[in-house]
Amino acid sequence: MLTVMNKKIFFIIILFLAAGIALHAESVFSGNMSSVDPHSGFNALRSPALMSFRTRDDISIGYIYSYLVDSDSDIDAESGGVVFDASNKTDEKYNGAFILSSVYHTGKHSWGIGITKGGDGQIVLSSNKITLENQALLTEYISDEETKVFSASFLLSYSYRLGNRSSVGLQIETQGSEIIKETDSKSYTGGALVEHTVVDSDQMSVTSGVIAGFFYTGGLLEFGAGIKSGRYGFENIEYRYDDKFNGVKNDESISTHFINDEGAGVVTGINIKPSYNLSFAFEAVAGVPYTHEEKRCNEEIYTLDEVSTDVTLDYAFQLKGGVTYKLGRRTTLGAGGSVLKYKSESEDEFDTAEAHMDFTVYQATAGADIKLSYDLSIMFGVNYHLVKGVLEQESPAISMKVRPESHTVDFVTGLSMFY
Repeated sequence: MLTVMNKKIFFIIILFLAAGIALHAESVFSGNMSSVDPHSGFNALRSPALMSFRTRDDISIGYIYSYLVDSDSDIDAESGGVVFDASNKTDEKYNGAFILSSVYHTGKHSWGIGITKGGDGQIVLSSNKITLENQALLTEYISDEETKVFSASFLLSYSYRLGNRSSVGLQIETQGSEIIKETDSKSYTGGALVEHTVVDSDQMSVTSGVIAGFFYTGGLLEFGAGIKSGRYGFENIEYRYDDKFNGVKNDESISTHFINDEGAGVVTGINIKPSYNLSFAFEAVAGVPYTHEEKRCNEEIYTLDEVSTDVTLDYAFQLKGGVTYKLGRRTTLGAGGSVLKYKSESEDEFDTAEAHMDFTVYQATAGADIKLSYDLSIMFGVNYHLVKGVLEQESPAISMKVRPESHTVDFVTGLSMFY
């Protein structure tokens, strides 16, 4: 029989794997910089202070297609002294995003409008299959989860040019998201189906935050910095539980409530230009440790009781480096790389440690910007992401360690036009 404790293993693994999916979502621009190099374009999606140093009005559109090359997890799971052989298979049917940047100038003032993907992507259709098996007990548990993500960030930016060398900017980011999931769980004993449940959930949220930026250029050296307030807003979740084996159904919802889905952060970067056609950029990003509450319904039982979890970010930082080279008057080449470290822990409402998550994300990027005419240019890029993590859960009833690893390649193309 699929006991409540064994169901909990399912949902812990699902939550662990989902935590690592969004970590590879980063900048797609030449050199992978967000605070320096204003000539890389798409400035309405980067530090707002950069807009002042492109004096002509421009609009840029782009498309990002993410391909999940491989995703695997090494899982150790034990419940009530019983060791399970565990495996999972993740597949993405589609993961794509359209991005837009438009900047308008008048005197020392610049305004920008941007649209980009949210933290979980923009349009993502994925599936995940988890299997737990104990041959000695003739038991097998299978969970199939289908997920649809629809999310986008809308950016309104303003920049003021202080003089010939510096500018400041302010940006308001608003993110809207809907995540639809269907989890189909089955239990077998001796090959016979003994339990079958389907849980549907629909999670909707709107959050907003502010970013302040500063930019300085001294000819051979550029410096940029920014501060993020974090994102705050509201969320609601609806659930439907269907026990197909026993014919029991239930609907529950978590009413609209306050959330803080992203903490404050700082970014600083420099761009060194030893010659007209060559530059080297370096950037550091750090997240400020914080704790926020997440509310969910307990999908393990038909009553769908509401539970809350405190999630604490211990640390998050990212180091980036990139090089840009102008190959003649029409072509600019860029390449870069980054490493992101992230660690968090979660506690339930009884202040009992539930889980520890430690992720590392490596990224390599390369791209080209080609001027088709004085007013028009086209961009191509490729990003590679390697996500590795260790996620642990220890309690008297459950012992679990999940070591996920995924490889993703982004293909990027875009068009920029001055007018």
